[in-house]
Amino acid sequence: MSVCSPSSGHGARVTAAICPMPVSGGKERMKRTFLCVALATLASPTFLAAAEQSSSMNTAPNGSYVLDQDSPDNSISTWQLDHLSSANAVRAKLTVRRLGAGRSPTFGLSLANSEDTVMFQAFTKPGAKVLVPLLTEEADHSEKSTLAGGVFVSTFDLDETVDIEATWSPSGEVTITLRDKVSRSINSISGFERRTVKMRGGPPTRLTVVAISGEAEWKPLEIGTVAPLP
Repeated sequence: MSVCSPSSGHGARVTAAICPMPVSGGKERMKRTFLCVALATLASPTFLAAAEQSSSMNTAPNGSYVLDQDSPDNSISTWQLDHLSSANAVRAKLTVRRLGAGRSPTFGLSLANSEDTVMFQAFTKPGAKVLVPLLTEEADHSEKSTLAGGVFVSTFDLDETVDIEATWSPSGEVTITLRDKVSRSINSISGFERRTVKMRGGPPTRLTVVAISGEAEWKPLEIGTVAPLP
């Protein structure tokens, strides 16, 4: 099941909390391809994130939530915020508590507008324990995901809490910042990795939080505003 504990409304809703998912198909092959790309990147000389830190975030009124998504094998749990209004940032502490035995367990944040969807997702193969983070894009909501902004070098473990931040500009430039044990160890100055992608159709207007074949906690997930990144 999916549990949502917002401070109060702010337009949030839990949508069709549990939905069966196909065990095989194009997306499954895509994720296997992404895993190969990610592992190849880990084996090559890495490029580190810049050392700038983003500004402190002003959390919107009623913009702080606690989510516990528990999705059975081969099912998807979603939580959705329909109107991002004047917000330009999402911050969350993500802890994956259980990896299912069904299709590739996947957990992520999706930002969408009328023309495009950008998603930070962390996934693993059934039976594995290490999660690989990616930034993907679905132009025109075609459900044909492509890598966007490069592959993150980091991987993270079951029960490890990682910090995720998404910020966006009025023109639709979305920046994802990931802070975890690996990024802190390879970049002691900044302690994070950062990837950027330009959305079609301007900034995102909708946020969706997704869990497939497993359990994840988002404690907390906050919506608000930050100053532009340097």
